[in-house]
Amino acid sequence: MKKTLAILLVFCTIFSVLTACAGTGDTSGPTKAPTTTAPTTPKTDPPSDGGLVLADLGAMPLITSGEYTLTIGIPQNVQVTDYYDNYLTNLIQEKSGLNLEFVFFPSTGPEAIQKLELMVSANQELPDLTTAINVGMLGKQNYGSQGVFLALDEYLENDSHWLEISKELYLTEQEKKDMYTYYTSADGHIYGFPYIVSDPTDDTSHSLWINNTWLTTLGLEMPKTTEDFYNVLTAFKNDDPNGNGTNDEIPFVGSTAWVSDPTFCILSSFVYFTPVRLNVDNGIISAPYVQDEYREGLRYLNRLVKEELLNPLSFTQDGASHKAMLDLTPDQDSYVGVFSGHPHTKFAVDSIKRMEYTSIPPLTGPAGVAYSPMELTGYGMSVHITRDAKNPQLVFRFLDMMCQDELSLSVRFGKQGDDWRFAESGEPARSENTTPVYWTSNKRWTTENNVIWNSNAFNFLPKGLFGAGVKQVYDNEATQYRQDDFFRSVAERVGKQPEQTVNILIYTKEEQEKINDFETNIKTYEAEQRVLFITGVRDIDNDWDNYVNELKTMGLDSYLEIVQTCYDRMFK
Repeated sequence: MKKTLAILLVFCTIFSVLTACAGTGDTSGPTKAPTTTAPTTPKTDPPSDGGLVLADLGAMPLITSGEYTLTIGIPQNVQVTDYYDNYLTNLIQEKSGLNLEFVFFPSTGPEAIQKLELMVSANQELPDLTTAINVGMLGKQNYGSQGVFLALDEYLENDSHWLEISKELYLTEQEKKDMYTYYTSADGHIYGFPYIVSDPTDDTSHSLWINNTWLTTLGLEMPKTTEDFYNVLTAFKNDDPNGNGTNDEIPFVGSTAWVSDPTFCILSSFVYFTPVRLNVDNGIISAPYVQDEYREGLRYLNRLVKEELLNPLSFTQDGASHKAMLDLTPDQDSYVGVFSGHPHTKFAVDSIKRMEYTSIPPLTGPAGVAYSPMELTGYGMSVHITRDAKNPQLVFRFLDMMCQDELSLSVRFGKQGDDWRFAESGEPARSENTTPVYWTSNKRWTTENNVIWNSNAFNFLPKGLFGAGVKQVYDNEATQYRQDDFFRSVAERVGKQPEQTVNILIYTKEEQEKINDFETNIKTYEAEQRVLFITGVRDIDNDWDNYVNELKTMGLDSYLEIVQTCYDRMFK
């Protein structure tokens, strides 16, 4: 009852605000889709095909008479034992009043994209909508300009209800603007429904983890600066912190696995450095890897390698080898002092060894820089209404209906009351500085079942909702520590980025063609040279100018000009 009342109050607030803005001509920033003439004219009046009558906007079921079979193109997930005899399917049919029919695509991304391409080129009938087939922003625009994917601009303006409510409940003002910025193609149209699915912990997964047991054994404090870090690593190397009498300790090691490259965290103590490898200051795009601060960071990392504090295996070993160094049996002596990466990928869920490690907050470099690398997630959902949708307005209202938190949480977690429920008063939050909204057992996502589709097919789970979980309680002490220590660490990294960052860039077709000539070669060369400088194969003093000149020869200046043009179009 309280939840229903809250939603009604929010909706009334939205209506009042929109009415006031209409009367005063307020232009403080878009909270609805930008208005641009769409290449296809959507239907605005409820059609009555075969006696089909649409319900009022926001009402459920979505139709008051007639029948409609909604065809959904989706990659078939092998973990789903049955899509038709399925809790989520039945729930959606009950809520919407529609019948669901599936058109299955291959489970692997490239094969699913290829099947869609073949269907389009052969002029085969497409399902009403496709989901989880990631054709990319340029693909969206290409299919949109051909009329394969419908422009949703006017639908977003006229047929959004639950999306508007969820935006007010769970998005910040900046996120409301970002939602449309990151879903608007370079031609000014929105071809994909702007779902957001973002676990806030994923944005800041680049992190460093230290053996806290070793710190205690040696009487050391948590390092706060890069010089502190150097001194701690030196002690780990020389002072036998595992107490086995042999010099077997590896002070610091990473790998080539996901978010496990040690350079991003360390270099961000000198200059902000992420896998995007682009920075922005006062609207001006720059490449950090040709700046003096980056060079000083390389010099510091080279010092760690030369003094056998950072293991060179960090640049060649895979994730399995990295995990094997860390996830030891209880009777084995730990021999790694610091590792880079997401700790959930380095230890078993109930590993006792995980309890020896805790996070290192962003280290402060010699110039006072203490950034944490961030990668913006959640804006890449691929849900499109196709040219063959028999009733595009109804299909859009279906997508809008799925923005309700109850349905979005069911898509992700499963059966309400069993796999998840709304939070109760007084329950502790999973993460700091959040008010819990829901509890989940989180048992369905990686298991075989006929409860969900194991896909973020149609759900609106931005950080304000996805990150608002109740703290889970486990019987196993190691599992409890694993959860609590990780979620505690997230607060150390959130907000430790520059005021302006480069995240998602949406190029025109012409820009993308030019970018393709530069970006891959430049990024590959930079990554290779970074390792060569750090490991001492190249000399940071004698070879630096040649390195910078080679980047310019490869077209760095032209590359940055294209990026600047794209950034200006999106944000100025």
